[in-house]
Amino acid sequence: MTTTPPDGTWFDLERVLAHPPARVFQAWLDPATYARWCWGSMGKDVACEIDAREGGAWSAYMAGGETRFGMLGYYIEILPDERLAYTLHWDAPVGYNEGDAVVGDEIVRATLEPHEEGTRLTVRHMGIIADPERVSVREHRRGWEDVLATLERVLGEAG
Repeated sequence: MTTTPPDGTWFDLERVLAHPPARVFQAWLDPATYARWCWGSMGKDVACEIDAREGGAWSAYMAGGETRFGMLGYYIEILPDERLAYTLHWDAPVGYNEGDAVVGDEIVRATLEPHEEGTRLTVRHMGIIADPERVSVREHRRGWEDVLATLERVLGEAG
């Protein structure tokens, strides 16, 4: 999948995880495992549904008091233990989608490469609204840092 998004609407984030690519990849597609890390440290009472095939739908909803926060989309590409790409639609207030705003889906691509310490994971998040007055790439990056730290913790707990 080759995509060149406009400047200011995407970022890459890289992490080396002490687990083999197959294990890291499975953490993205197993609903019970994904529910434990997909919302990062703020994830509480998360319910996930995953149809792990290209074109299959996924969703992750979290209880948030009187409001449910969700994210959902469709898988664009699934290359086992190598790459996963999906659309991301927010069913939650993230700043730029509030009120009458109509925003397109974002795209997330996770690339896994074998590394001497386990797996080099690169996450590319594309399609973020380039509006400095609203949620920006900086806030999304901060969220992903928390999410990936949670993924690392969950993988460590699993053995």
